[in-house]
Amino acid sequence: MEMYEAWMMRNALCFFDDERRRIDFVLVYKPSSGKDCEMGQVFEQNLKDEGLELEHVDKGEMGVSFVKIHAPWEVLTRYAEIIKMKMPLKECSKYPTIKSKQGYKTINRQYTSEYRRDKKDLFAVPAKKEDFFNPGQRAQIVDFILKRKSFSNNKEDDYAFGINKLINDNVYEAAFPLHEGEYNSSNDEAPRTWLMNNWAGVWSVWKKQPLDDIKEYFGVKIGLYFAWLGFYTYMLIPASVVGVLCFLYGCLSLLGDTPSKDICEDYKDTIMCPQCDKEACRFGKLGQTCTFARITHLFDNGATVFFAVFMSLWAVTFLEMWKRYSAKITHLWDMTGFDTLEEHPRPEYLANLSSKENSNTSVNETHVSFWKRRVPCTIFSCSMVLLLVTVALVAVVGVILYRISIQTVLYFTLSGNQTLTSMVALITSVTAAILNLVCIMIFNLIYGRVATYLTELGKFYLFLILANPNEWRLFLYCGTGGCLLELSLQLAIIMVGKQAFNAVMEMGVPWLLRVYKKCLVHKKGECDHGNCTPTQWESDYSLINQEQTGLFGEYLEMVLQFGFVTIFVAAFPLAPLFALLNNVLEIRLDARKFITFFRRPVAQRVKNIGECTVKVYYFLNYQSYILTFQALIIAFTSSFIDQIFYSVLISPDGSLNGFLNFTLSDFNVSDFSVDMNIVSETNTSYDYCK
Repeated sequence: MEMYEAWMMRNALCFFDDERRRIDFVLVYKPSSGKDCEMGQVFEQNLKDEGLELEHVDKGEMGVSFVKIHAPWEVLTRYAEIIKMKMPLKECSKYPTIKSKQGYKTINRQYTSEYRRDKKDLFAVPAKKEDFFNPGQRAQIVDFILKRKSFSNNKEDDYAFGINKLINDNVYEAAFPLHEGEYNSSNDEAPRTWLMNNWAGVWSVWKKQPLDDIKEYFGVKIGLYFAWLGFYTYMLIPASVVGVLCFLYGCLSLLGDTPSKDICEDYKDTIMCPQCDKEACRFGKLGQTCTFARITHLFDNGATVFFAVFMSLWAVTFLEMWKRYSAKITHLWDMTGFDTLEEHPRPEYLANLSSKENSNTSVNETHVSFWKRRVPCTIFSCSMVLLLVTVALVAVVGVILYRISIQTVLYFTLSGNQTLTSMVALITSVTAAILNLVCIMIFNLIYGRVATYLTELGKFYLFLILANPNEWRLFLYCGTGGCLLELSLQLAIIMVGKQAFNAVMEMGVPWLLRVYKKCLVHKKGECDHGNCTPTQWESDYSLINQEQTGLFGEYLEMVLQFGFVTIFVAAFPLAPLFALLNNVLEIRLDARKFITFFRRPVAQRVKNIGECTVKVYYFLNYQSYILTFQALIIAFTSSFIDQIFYSVLISPDGSLNGFLNFTLSDFNVSDFSVDMNIVSETNTSYDYCK
């Protein structure tokens, strides 16, 4: 704490011109439009009447001006009591300060209580009173005021309030708290620089996350996200090890696998029937599918069933251990007694409520109008959800038709080349998986915006999570290698491709937007008196504002990944490994994104990662659901059940000798249609084919 205070005393970029009053929030406006209008003037006057102190900074050359906001002690204490902010108590024998090692710092954990002005003597107020509230808490209080202050003299206008409305109406360009220094500063004592060097750096992947410092800088909500992501990543390590061992078992047992050995050696010259029923169809040999059979065995072997059961148990263990770890984090961060029902409702939500007198208490109470609000919003929301689900099903059918069409076209086009003909199934599967991936990414963008709009409209939380039902296999030919190989290819391409695309988008798009915004700022302004060093508020203005949905997209990405890891792991045992590698980088990329690309968010208090997110994990984690789904994958796409049936009931010695011939049947060539022109490579006629 002393190091932080010493840095703040030397850094004048976060203070008013008197270098005494700290900047708690910044408003940005264009002098030609926003600030000169009546709404902006009324809004700022109401802020002053509330006790906030404002200071204007005119930057005509840059095209924007700034309003620096400072919350004095009286405002901080008054609103800390209103929002029930927990503050540290004085140290005594009954409530001693506990010191613990976290990351690279010693954290002082003090007992806290909801702040009350009539009990102010019980709280550990320092000599410099305003340091009692850290920058995140100060910004939280100012943000609470900004979202509720009116900007109109018309008292009957229920919607004329809040900084969000003013930004949407282009009265102000932006509103944000300041970062504490530059992330690339030479001063390691700056909190932002320290986090950049010890948490968000590329080489920090081997370091433990400083969760307390993250929570102190970004707030509990973001701190809890990184705590959850780090815990999930650690839990993927045993799953990845077992998955790699199962894959290695498939590699080591490949040479001893009887079915694939029969395809590649003993039965390689077996004549296979044509895979089309039109002209110029050709016979083929079973040995042409040798490569597919060997690749299939890498994923479809005896260890697959064991790994499926292991991942089902792992999923349940993960959730139970997270609940314990979450309770520990919640206790350490003093959020155990926090109740979301005690939070003040969003003012935009309250503005849409109707007032009705309670017959028992004779007091006007707000409620959601049933006929004016609930009924139309519910009908519209349900209609939109049904429409979007229908669009998703149409896309699935489209991919299926694409597979059928492209496979038929390729067989006709490549019928003269036996080598390329054997690759038709692989080409079809890979291109269909890429097409499916493109559809999923497009739908994610569209559905996310629609879900946000419906939530704001009807106050319903809609999670439109698109699964990948591309494996419904209607009228599809899986090939000699079996359906599991195609399913494995689909999962590998979609999972790895989606994670790679998300990583590029998460870092590339913010970087491009930041460069573009900096170029706009530099085009509008010149160096002031030869000093080209931007102030902290100018530097932060060039950063990107975090989306309204916040961490929803981050959690959604991990939920989908968790579904791949648990539900489809029987078809792709390397899924936990790819998830682990992705998440190790995801933690640091997200950290760098929050520190370098985004404006500092307003700290938020939460008790867990979100009720809806927890419910989705409970649903995915339901043990019987995971076991049933993986059992269906093994039953319908794997040859494991067929091999067990043959070795137990058919084979005389309990081995798989003769299993391949058992799965094939003879077909009389003379039964082909007379209009077919079926030929062989050597113009040899055959009586039967398999």
